[in-house]
Amino acid sequence: MTTEALSRAVAHYDSLPAGMRWHVRIRRWLSRLEDVEALVPKNGNILEIGSGHGLVSLYLAHASEGRHILGLDIDAAKVEAAQKVGDIGGRVEFRVGDALELPDAVFDAIVIVDVLYLMDEAAQAAVLKAAKKLLRPGGKLVWKAQDQSPAWKYLLTKAQEWITTTIGLTAGRSLTFLPRERALELLRDAGFRDATAHPMPRRLYTDVIFTGLA
Repeated sequence: MTTEALSRAVAHYDSLPAGMRWHVRIRRWLSRLEDVEALVPKNGNILEIGSGHGLVSLYLAHASEGRHILGLDIDAAKVEAAQKVGDIGGRVEFRVGDALELPDAVFDAIVIVDVLYLMDEAAQAAVLKAAKKLLRPGGKLVWKAQDQSPAWKYLLTKAQEWITTTIGLTAGRSLTFLPRERALELLRDAGFRDATAHPMPRRLYTDVIFTGLA
């Protein structure tokens, strides 16, 4: 079911230029977003930080009708593209915004997928603290990131991301991949309870999903 929902989300981009269509499709196959979706509450108001072209937000909405999603991204061109592809009955909205200047609202869950590594550690910590304040008591953070081990996967991951930032596919201030234990420390320092790492086995990259409760 969730794979079907992801295919429906990808289909939103069929009318966009070829480069954008391929970018979305490549992200779909490389990111294993089904693992992220499985950890997100099925109902409630959800904020996605760093929503880009909108694929994750649209996927979350297709996977459960009880979700209402606000996608926030610093890249105005990507937000414009996301706004063009559809809002799924008014349940998805996209806005331009900085992760360090989050909206004044309360959410049941916050989702961050492959974004925070584009900031230095201090900025990542600041975003996590800001996210904690936006969650209702018991609200959930779902954060997909990358570990530093095993070493060969880490080198591959960092090399690929260096290429994407260098050619401008993604915009970031730095490439900072945190060791798993350090990421968990940042979650706890931000005030999250039950900080947990969910490994993603059989991956070419060092992907790991972190969760925490407000």
